[in-house]
Amino acid sequence: MAADKSYARAVFELGQSRDRLDAYGDGLAKAVGILKQHPELVEFFNTPSIADAEKKTLIEDISEGHVPMTILRLFYLLIDKGRVSLLSKIKDEYDKMVLASRNRIVCQVAVAAELEDYNELTEYLSGLTGAEVILEVSVDPSLLGGFIARVGDRIIDASIKGNLNKMRQSIWQGV
Repeated sequence: MAADKSYARAVFELGQSRDRLDAYGDGLAKAVGILKQHPELVEFFNTPSIADAEKKTLIEDISEGHVPMTILRLFYLLIDKGRVSLLSKIKDEYDKMVLASRNRIVCQVAVAAELEDYNELTEYLSGLTGAEVILEVSVDPSLLGGFIARVGDRIIDASIKGNLNKMRQSIWQGV
C-alpha cells in the first residue's frame, strides 16, 4: 500500500472509531489549504537544515487551534519523515474512504454538451455502481453525443465517438 493510503487509512480508522470523520476531513482540508495559500511553506518544511521543532512550532502557530490535534500529530509525523508533500494526496485518499464508508462515490463524467438535468445520468450510474453517485462533470464536444464516465478504475464509454471507434475496429477486424 502506498504511503499516502497508509496514512489516510490510519486517520480514517481513528476518525471512524472516535466518530470524528467530518472533523478530521475538515482539519485535513485546512492543513492542505494552508500549504496551498503559502507555497513557500512546502520549501520550508522540506529544508533539512531547519529543525523539526521549529517546523512544528510554525504549523501550530499557523493552524491557530483550527486543526484537530490528531491532524496536527499527522503533520508532525510527516515533518519527522520528510513527507509533508504527501498531505494533499493523504487528504484525497481520506475523502475517498469517507465517501466509500457512506456508500458514496465520486464519478468523473465527460459529456458532449451541458445537460439541463443530470438526474437520469446520476440514477443510471448509481444503478451500475450500487452507490450514491456524486458527479464531477466536464464538457468535451469531441464526444459528439453521450458521455464517458470514470468510476474509480472503471471507465464507461457511452459516447457516440466511442461507439464509432468500436464499429471501426469491428469493420477492420472483419476485413
